Amino acid sequence: MNNISFPTLAVIIPTFNSERTINATIVSVLRQTYRPQEIIIVDNGSNDGTQNKIIELANDFTNLKYIRNDTNLGFGFACNQGYSAASSQAIMFLNNDIKILNKSYTWLDTLTNDVLTADEPALFGPTGGLVDPKNSYSFVYETNNPKDKINYMSGWCLTAKKEVWDMLVLNDQQGPFDAKTFFVYYEDTDCSLRAQKLNIKFVIYPLPIVHIGKQTSKLINTSKLYLQSKEKFMKKWVHAHKVKN
Repeated sequence: MNNISFPTLAVIIPTFNSERTINATIVSVLRQTYRPQEIIIVDNGSNDGTQNKIIELANDFTNLKYIRNDTNLGFGFACNQGYSAASSQAIMFLNNDIKILNKSYTWLDTLTNDVLTADEPALFGPTGGLVDPKNSYSFVYETNNPKDKINYMSGWCLTAKKEVWDMLVLNDQQGPFDAKTFFVYYEDTDCSLRAQKLNIKFVIYPLPIVHIGKQTSKLINTSKLYLQSKEKFMKKWVHAHKVKN
């Protein structure tokens, strides 16, 4: 493995009422043989025991930063907050509900090395997906097969060099996600479409982790939020494209 000078990796974890999962997620990251230079937890106003669990961990690990909002400002906003606080060469956005599949503690080392030594701008993640532009950009499938056709990278675990993320930062926001348009859902799809326009490569990268999913969504009306985000996505991409043509 190539030698990498520090600081190297920041792991940004947005969270909301994740008392049941956040401790295991953070500890799973901390147990890797390579210790991230920064772990940044952005708490969107949790009102369960999440805050206490994070504070306890922050007392034990000096590389853990805790940012807390008074209210839930949305997934993309929290990611952007963490991004603006990060100072590492590579940045990973990671959901608060993951599970390590085996006892291999080297995957973070290998991923970080491959991200930082990539020859061209790229987004690395374990899953990508396909939305159909001919059918109102509806979701077709999500996959971890590098050979499948994809046109977006899933945002639950997504890593790139800081300089690549900087290419995607929106002028009026703190990071690469359009938090002014999307509260939750479609922010990774939107980011991916912007990445394609900049010729940023998508890399489906096998990792021994899975996204449990739908932990936070149990607390909010996800069906309504999904439809709202899809409508906003359509206005931003499809309707604007039709006007230009």
